[in-house]
Amino acid sequence: MAYLFGVLGFPDYSRLTQLWNNTWAPPIYDGVATAHYVSLGDDQDADVESDFLSSHLPLHVGGFGGAYPDGRAWTVILQAAPTEESASELTVQGLLSSEVDRALAFNTAATLQKEVAWTRDELLNVYQDQLVLPSEVESWSMSDLLRGLLTQCCGLWLRGVVRGYPSCAFPDAPHACEGEVFTDAFSAWVERRIPQANEEESEPETPDRRIGRKVRKRTPPRTNLLHDADELFASAGCDDETDFASYLRDCVELPAPLADEDILLMEDEGLMVCVGTTCTSIEFPTRLSDVVADLQSLINTVGEAYELDEDED
Repeated sequence: MAYLFGVLGFPDYSRLTQLWNNTWAPPIYDGVATAHYVSLGDDQDADVESDFLSSHLPLHVGGFGGAYPDGRAWTVILQAAPTEESASELTVQGLLSSEVDRALAFNTAATLQKEVAWTRDELLNVYQDQLVLPSEVESWSMSDLLRGLLTQCCGLWLRGVVRGYPSCAFPDAPHACEGEVFTDAFSAWVERRIPQANEEESEPETPDRRIGRKVRKRTPPRTNLLHDADELFASAGCDDETDFASYLRDCVELPAPLADEDILLMEDEGLMVCVGTTCTSIEFPTRLSDVVADLQSLINTVGEAYELDEDED
């Protein structure tokens, strides 16, 4: 599944019907990127409403739209803005959000469903999760990092796009190339002519923390308040408790005494996360970053207790 599909959490059987790339968007290298997922009103067209909405957002990078199983339309707007000494990341995220709110005021039938924000480091974490090392895209702007994730929505393998950057989206397949990687990718999707590579791609080796290689920890994206377990799992791009437990393990630092302990999720009268035999409840509403921070605090406390026991022995 494309990363953006997973993190935004569309209902099953939703369809992608359109996408666009704002080639006039300025390249942003250090700042905040956002995705705003909007449900449109009955009988509204995704193409028309997306064009109207994005016309009010000068920093939008691109986006995509589609339809729910019942035929109602939805759209997603991607934006990026720089941070400055006088404007923190949260301030910039708030400014981008307020721009969307002002644009939505012109369409009272549209409803904001979800907002996700990333810093540059968080986008690089996403790429590493997709088997792309940060060093391979360190020269990319945040705008292009968003466009790269958008190519996944077209069904492209992200590593192929990275390998062909900046000129070609399909370096291993014969095709009429557009000469610019994202134009090449999006034109192929619009014209339904995604070329097939001559040979099967092989996945690169991924860094393994067990053999002492440094691995960039996942940083959870900032989200709006999440109200139940399903929203929490979807915010991390996970399908169930097992996937989310694995996600959490990749987000935290486990001290040596806990290196072999599992992170488990249990549902009793609520959702609980456990490290070994020690558990803490997840109280809703919450944010994904808060869940990770609380878990790290629990791990630190348990790890210190283990070390004290060892010292006494």
